[in-house]
Amino acid sequence: MAIAAHPLRGLRLVSLFLVWAMAVALIGIIPNAEVKTNDQVDRVQQVADATVPGTNVDVNHKEMTRPGIAVLVCALFTFIHTLAFILVLLLKKGAPSLTAKAEAGLLLISTLWYAGSLGAFTNIWQNKGAIVRAFLNGVQLPQTIVDSVAASNGFSTAYEDQWYLRAVVIAGWIAFCLTLFAAVLSTVAATRKPAQSGQAVSNGDVRNEREKV
Repeated sequence: MAIAAHPLRGLRLVSLFLVWAMAVALIGIIPNAEVKTNDQVDRVQQVADATVPGTNVDVNHKEMTRPGIAVLVCALFTFIHTLAFILVLLLKKGAPSLTAKAEAGLLLISTLWYAGSLGAFTNIWQNKGAIVRAFLNGVQLPQTIVDSVAASNGFSTAYEDQWYLRAVVIAGWIAFCLTLFAAVLSTVAATRKPAQSGQAVSNGDVRNEREKV
């Protein structure tokens, strides 16, 4: 009996693995960026205490946190469904046409999700910085003094100066490109007629066998 083979199976496996690997990378890089950001805030507070004891520093970077979470959730979503399709293709399970269509649809969702969240993240990363305010006995210190102390101690409030945020941007756009390519490849596979694999017995072979008997 003939068995339908998944179209472009080898290429799809490679592309899905690369998309999955970049999703794994982002799942590690984004939480690390949050940890590094908090470490930076702690160092700023330590410098403020050493400069003027009793100074309380408030660092607001929430505008980067929201799109960062969106990218992270997209990476988790992509990690799950690409792993599922990798297993389906490796085990040669499922209806080839339906599998390719579902794969293409989910990859397209991931592509659009990456584009939206990374676009917002990159725009903020390029053009904005953390808002740093300092208070002494409940009174806010002049911003010029805060900026001067930060600069003299090698601190930059610009997001684009932080290497751990740059890593998110670079890895994120690589993930986007790979996911887009995989979505196109799956779409092409979905339009192809599944090839037949396995042993198939033709009508002529059956007739010849009957004549021999």
